[in-house]
Amino acid sequence: MESDISIIIRWWFYLTVIGIIFLPLTRTVFSKFFDKGYIFSKAIGILLSSYVLWILSSLRLVPFFRISIFSVLILFALFILVYKKGYRYLISIYNENRKIIIWEEIGFLVFLLIWCYVRGLHPDIYGLEKFMDYGFVNSILKTEFMPPVDMWLSGKSINYYYYGHYICAFLVKLIDVESSTGYNIMLAMIFSFTFMMTFSIASNVLFLLKKENMKRIIAAGIISSMLVTFGGTFHTFIFATALPLAKEANLYKGEVDRYFYADSTRYIGYNPETNDKTIHEFPFYSFVVSDLHGHVSDIPYVLTMLMFILAYIIGSIPINKFKYIAGLMLGLFYMTNAWDLPIYITVTLFAFIYRESMDKGLNKKTILNVLKNVLYIFLLSRLVMIPYTLNFVNMTGGVGLVQARTPLYQLLILWGYQLLLTVFFKIFLLVSNKGKEQHGAGERRNKFKDFFLNTHQSDIFISILLISAFGLVIIPEIVYVRDIYGVEYHRANTMFKLVYQSFIMLGIAGGYIAVRTHSAVKKKSLKIIYTIILAIVLLLPMQFPYYAVKGYYTSVKPSNYKGLYGLDFLRRLHADDYEAVKWLNENVKGQPVILEANGDGYTDYERISMSTGLPTVLGWFGHEWLWRGGPDIPNERSEDISSIYEGDSHSETKKLLQKYQVKYIILGSLERNKFKNIKEDKIMNMGTVAFNSGLTKIIEITP
Repeated sequence: MESDISIIIRWWFYLTVIGIIFLPLTRTVFSKFFDKGYIFSKAIGILLSSYVLWILSSLRLVPFFRISIFSVLILFALFILVYKKGYRYLISIYNENRKIIIWEEIGFLVFLLIWCYVRGLHPDIYGLEKFMDYGFVNSILKTEFMPPVDMWLSGKSINYYYYGHYICAFLVKLIDVESSTGYNIMLAMIFSFTFMMTFSIASNVLFLLKKENMKRIIAAGIISSMLVTFGGTFHTFIFATALPLAKEANLYKGEVDRYFYADSTRYIGYNPETNDKTIHEFPFYSFVVSDLHGHVSDIPYVLTMLMFILAYIIGSIPINKFKYIAGLMLGLFYMTNAWDLPIYITVTLFAFIYRESMDKGLNKKTILNVLKNVLYIFLLSRLVMIPYTLNFVNMTGGVGLVQARTPLYQLLILWGYQLLLTVFFKIFLLVSNKGKEQHGAGERRNKFKDFFLNTHQSDIFISILLISAFGLVIIPEIVYVRDIYGVEYHRANTMFKLVYQSFIMLGIAGGYIAVRTHSAVKKKSLKIIYTIILAIVLLLPMQFPYYAVKGYYTSVKPSNYKGLYGLDFLRRLHADDYEAVKWLNENVKGQPVILEANGDGYTDYERISMSTGLPTVLGWFGHEWLWRGGPDIPNERSEDISSIYEGDSHSETKKLLQKYQVKYIILGSLERNKFKNIKEDKIMNMGTVAFNSGLTKIIEITP
């Protein structure tokens, strides 16, 4: 069996090759940055090559095969490196930026290895949303032509945001690794991208000032990377450190529970208990619990979008090219994590306002041009995703006013350090702009134009991030998007998806603000005081990783390393089912329908369909309720499944099996547990026993 380190290096090698192919393209749009956007070439290459194949597969022109992926990459290589003579750029890029390229590549590999090691401590694809995420990946891997089959609703395509899972399947197929191992390496890749891309954005924003030395530039990048990738909130410090210490000193009389890392993402509505329960996660929590959900898969690509926006703001990308780039990115966002489209079209709107106002000030004509540009990229994004939307039914129910709001003190606990940094930055801008010459003297001045002309583009970009981020924090205090969740959780998902992006944007801004404002303080005594304040503000959120890693992975000792194979839990908990999964993966071609016991979400039910990508008649009930816009379809199928397993009528069972085109029936411990009156003899008479191991049988239905 191939070693984990060999698989990781192979994965890294393929990413490096993809990056090299697309580096000349990246250089043209990021030419003003000190690293030429090197680390982004990998993500841009993945996005473009995967999208081209996705389109071709959706049009049923080219199947989703490994040879197809190679063909697309070879065509891109020929076009960029040969036809466009990009190979010349490769040599010049390397010669001019050798040191930073080597360091960024080493950094990417190091963080990839770090998180692969951490995942290897507890690699199980088990718990929370992992069954769903892994099932999507496996279904896509078995798909020839898009859209992929819903493995939990046979006969239907996935009605959810699956493009991030598609990218995982794209890389797993390209690199030729076992899917559960690839799932874990994919998470490590996203982790590494998050750190290195954040570093590139933050350090380049400071670099553009042209007056900061390299040490400060690197410091800004590292601080921002730490905040985005590893950072938490003041919640950990207060509940894990401050209150226990206060309790020991008899300064606090309340209860102090042992700190649980997940509490920092389930604070509003839970402590104290109220009828307004919310979710406010952030990247490091996601990396720890390791659900490959859309908001996680999209992190590298929203960071790439922010780099594009920065390049547009500084004039590195002309507006006509930027509109095409933005339209493509926003379309891909919708298919990966739909919330990111309205979020980043808004950030883009602010960038348009800046560029238009720089020339003409903020007036009716400027506003009209901005709106035209926003409409253009929105329509382009809709064009990008046409094959997706043709097979997608929106599951949201409009917008409503919230029925509860967050107490101010809880908002300060969750967003306190970011707010402090924002205040520091605002003070800095007021002081630095004070007394500057007002443009347009003798005429009616446009305050927006004056502000933009007096403010460096780097500060403008950071200001856009701050305005966007705090706007996203405020929105779920006013409105929410209706979904299937009850009144108690009515704004939970809205808050979750919005503030996740707030955390990323504020983290990027954090490192820049810390270094920018610190260098502006000249008086020695004030600088010492400010250094201490900054150190406290920036270090307190760094407590979270200790509690999170310890809470989820228990021990980081090498003796605890189990490897990257993600299905060992199935072998431990359901050994016979594990053997059935192996048999199905080795012997069944295509995606015939199987039937296993349906169950509620976040249970062991659907262990066969998620492990194989073979569609079952009905999977997790609540998930299908959400995806299908109501309980009618899941209810009907649930009743039919009960009839198949427990009904007495042989003919009725035969009709139901034909209705859903079932090829294989699973008989295992979970089926017997679910259906107390299971009619095993009847089911056995429906076909032949194709597989038998202990308590688990697979019956192949006779046509």
